[in-house]
Formats: sequence, structure tokens, C-alpha cells
Amino acid sequence: KTSITPNGILHLEFASNAAATGNIVNAWEKEGLIKKAEINTYWDLVFLLFYSALLFILCKIVSKKMGEKSFLKKAGTILAPSALAAGMLDVLENGGMLASLAGIIRDNISLFTFTASVIKWLLVTLCILYIIGGTLYILFKKRKAYN
Repeated sequence: KTSITPNGILHLEFASNAAATGNIVNAWEKEGLIKKAEINTYWDLVFLLFYSALLFILCKIVSKKMGEKSFLKKAGTILAPSALAAGMLDVLENGGMLASLAGIIRDNISLFTFTASVIKWLLVTLCILYIIGGTLYILFKKRKAYN
């Protein structure tokens, strides 16, 4: 984190052009943070395996608790593999960030990284909302059955 990048690596994820990416990389070079950013990006490759698998499993569990022909069951069936797709997009995003951190700063790489990041975060958010919403639905449904 710097004064230019208070949200840390998220700034690089969401830099959509070479100028924005260059500003971030230059700021981190001045602060001696490039190596740290690279290490954190490599660690993210391990973390993404766990979060995408966890979201996949939780979407599957919630989906199985829904009625056989319900919309919520179908949504979970679609979202579960989307969690794995988010992990794959995270790998691609990390590749773009590592290229930028290595000094390969181009509009197409920045746009690719940005696009992968936006889609990844959209899928992760949808999965989390499904898991929370589906769990609440299941709990209220059970509670209603006991009353």
C-alpha cells in the first residue's frame, strides 16, 4: 500500500490501461515494493485454489438442499462451476499482473488483467450471495416447517 495505492494490489487488478498500470508500478518501484507485490501475487495462486474450491463445494451443498425443480437448485448448479471459473480467471489475472510487475506494461495486458479481475469478482460475489441467500432460505424453510 502507498499513498497512490491505498487498496494495495487491487489497484493493479483494476488498472485498465498502460498509463494507470505504469503509475502503480512506478509508485511501487520507488517504494521498493515490486518484489513484495510479486510474492503476494504468487501466494494468491495458492489461495485461489482454496477459495474457488470452497465456493464450489458450498454452492453444491446449498443447491442439494433446494427442491428438485426449483430455480434456486438450477442457480446453484450453474454457480458451482462458476466458482472454479473464477479461480481460473484469477490465474489469468495474476499472469497479467506478474507481466506488468516485470515491466511489460501495455494497454492490452492491462485491459486483459482488468477484464479477468472484473469477471472474477462478479462470479465470486454471485457465489457468495447465493450461498448466503440460499442458506437463509433453507433456515427459514426449516423454521417454517417446525412452526
